Amino acid sequence: MIAIGDSIYISERYGHNIFAVGNDGYLNRKIGAQGKGPGEFTGVMGIDYNGSHIFVKDLGRVQIFTEKFEYVSSFLTLNTGMQWRFSVSPDYVFLECIGIDWLVCPYSISPPYAWIEPIKLLPVLDFPDRSGENSNLVAVSPGGDQIAVAYLGLPYIFIYDGQFRHLKTVGFEGKRVRDFNPVVTHPDGPSGGIEPGTRSFMTTIKFLNSHYLLVYSRAAYIFDLSENDFEMVGKVIFNTFNNTEEINPVDFLLHDDHLYVSSPWKEYVYGYEFNLE
Repeated sequence: MIAIGDSIYISERYGHNIFAVGNDGYLNRKIGAQGKGPGEFTGVMGIDYNGSHIFVKDLGRVQIFTEKFEYVSSFLTLNTGMQWRFSVSPDYVFLECIGIDWLVCPYSISPPYAWIEPIKLLPVLDFPDRSGENSNLVAVSPGGDQIAVAYLGLPYIFIYDGQFRHLKTVGFEGKRVRDFNPVVTHPDGPSGGIEPGTRSFMTTIKFLNSHYLLVYSRAAYIFDLSENDFEMVGKVIFNTFNNTEEINPVDFLLHDDHLYVSSPWKEYVYGYEFNLE
């Protein structure tokens, strides 16, 4: 989700539309159609905004639009289907590194959209068991001065500055971390010819603005970015308005004084008053 002016734009996860919603909460525009042409989408995997242009990632490419959703250009990317490895700043598009598993690379936002060599984000960790290095998440602050990346299967977030220098590693602790096993196997044990899968410790990281970073791992953990100390200042579990059902969001948007959350398992986007004072 992104917000421009009075409109919130919501991507249809793995679909072929972008929905524009006004301040009244009603749909006022449906953008796109199924296809591979300019302005068409096949399996939308994410939408982001860098302050001047809108970027939409669908299968095999990233399309670039003006703030009015006029088509500008597009460039090819990997057909991994990984929506998480995508974020934009005023100067760069952050995507999966070509030919390198699980690392994130910055690319120019101008043609030919070249990789900013030799930058590769995410470290190779000195762990006895690196099975949690299964895939990754990336998020960039609105000004592009902070970049957060993480492996889905490990309880760490790696923070870089706008010049790609590692600033800080934020780690989770506690019983859930100690009990977490990123390797998923068949209930009856390993089976010949079937490789084990991987389990995600976290599913979303997103800068809500220049002050707060949100990390979703069964609950939304909110970190204060003041003075780069990344102190956790809130933990939120989202429920439907009648408080009868928990929501498992995959995307978040802080717009005005409300935090909006969306989930592919829910029909609606829910908005909550946001106040950490």
